[in-house]
Order: sequence, then C-alpha cells, then structure tokens
Amino acid sequence: MSSTRLPFTQGVEIELQIVDQSGSLLQGQRLIKLWNYLLKRAEAVMQKTVLDGAPSIVKDKFIRLRRVEKARQGRKLPYITVSYRMPGGKTVEIYAFGPDPNISQITWILELVTPPCETMEELGWWINSLYRVALNSLPSGVGIISIGFNPKETEYRSGVTFGDHYHIGLPNTKDRLAAYNMLRCFLPHLVALSVNSPFINEAPTGSVKIKKAPKVFVLSQNSVRSLRLKFNRGQTGPADKDHYIPYLERLDRKIFDRIVNREPPDDRYVDMFPFTDYGTIEIRVF
Repeated sequence: MSSTRLPFTQGVEIELQIVDQSGSLLQGQRLIKLWNYLLKRAEAVMQKTVLDGAPSIVKDKFIRLRRVEKARQGRKLPYITVSYRMPGGKTVEIYAFGPDPNISQITWILELVTPPCETMEELGWWINSLYRVALNSLPSGVGIISIGFNPKETEYRSGVTFGDHYHIGLPNTKDRLAAYNMLRCFLPHLVALSVNSPFINEAPTGSVKIKKAPKVFVLSQNSVRSLRLKFNRGQTGPADKDHYIPYLERLDRKIFDRIVNREPPDDRYVDMFPFTDYGTIEIRVF
C-alpha cells in the first residue's frame, strides 16, 4: 500500500451494528452490559495493537489512548480516545471507539473513528486495526455487521440505520471550496456505488427473478436499492427534495444553510458539508 503523502488528510467515521449470531439487534440489559464489557476489553486490545503492530507513520504520531466518559443529553457514554499529532505539531483527540455520540439512548451503533491520516497506508492500518479491536473485544455469540440497514428489521426505525462518513482535511479555505464544488458533481455517482441495503424482514423489497441463460442474472428492477437512503431523510440530503446542496462562490455557511433549508447544528446532516469544526469536508452518503 502506498506511503506517499497526500495533499490532504483523510479520516473515516465507521458505523457498525452489534448483533447476536442470528443477526438480530441486542436489546435491553444485555446490550447495556455488553457496552461495559466491550469498552473495558477494547482499551487493552487497542493499546497492544498500537504499540506492537503499528507502522512507523502511526507510532511517530500516536501520543496516548485513554478511556473517558462523555456527557450526552443527561447520559454519560464511555469512549476510548486517541491523542494524535497532526502535521505541524498540533495535537487532536479523537473519540476513536464507542457508541454513536449522536444518539442519546443506549444505542445499537458502534462507531469507529480514525485519526486524520496523511497516507493511504496510515488510513488502511487504522481502519483494519479498529475493526480487529472490535472483533477481538466482543464476547462469543456476538458480532458486528455493516450493511446500511439490518435486514432482520421488520420495519424502518429511526436510529438503526448506519453508514460511513468520510472527512477530507483541507484547512486552506480556497482549496476546500474548490474540492467541495468538484465533489458535488460526483455525489450521485458515489451514492449509486454505495447503496447496499435492499432487504427488510429478511427478504428483498421487490420481486426477484433469476435468469439462467446464457448466464445467471438476478433481476430485481422494482427493488429499493437502499432503505437507509430512502427513509433516513432526517440525516442525509437537503430537507427540501427540490433543492440540492449548492454550488458556492465562497465558503459562506449562511448561503449554504438557506439553500438546504436547515440551521446549525442540523445543517451538517446533508450529503456533503464543508463547514466542520475540523476544517474538513464531510461526505455522508456512504
């Protein structure tokens, strides 16, 4: 994997679901106990992973990890944070491992967050390592899935869809504006490539026909390709279906908010957002 430094940093927020061996969501006290068990185990596993197996680009930037609690709407949620040295020497603390911080109740979603990475080697190592930490920290009989919407759910429920959020770090506003306007043109293509949740109640959403000659084709023309994107209107896409995220002449958040018809902090729940607190462009369609 290439270790060439990119002209931007990159990071990913990865949302996963914790399920039993049948694929069903964990519920109630079993889920609460699992979170405590998982975080306690993951801290030790991650510490060993970083110290023993990391490439030099990670070891040179890694400062420490620790277990913390973060208050969220009256609840204290546990996390493992990673302190990481950025280009230029600035230190950031990433909530690298823990429950989805945007859901106030005991959540089904485990969120893995990479630090800002400068190379594909670095990003790939963090993604693989965070997955490995999760898998090695879970008790037997429990696993994780990542498919946009759990196919065993009998109906759509808010808070149980999940995906990846991709951050491109461009602190220079001129560069960020140019990248945002360019990427905006390709969002429909990225959405089409990343849809992955056509099942509900353990079945396809439409009728499926299999054509065997001259070779096998699976035809499901009336199937919903992504239940997450179809129903998750509160956290993706502009609120008004007749408008799209705007082309911008300058990085003006007020203009952006007026067109997508949202106000802070909910204005970031759109397909792509160039005004994060971290100087990144956040893409949320995956």
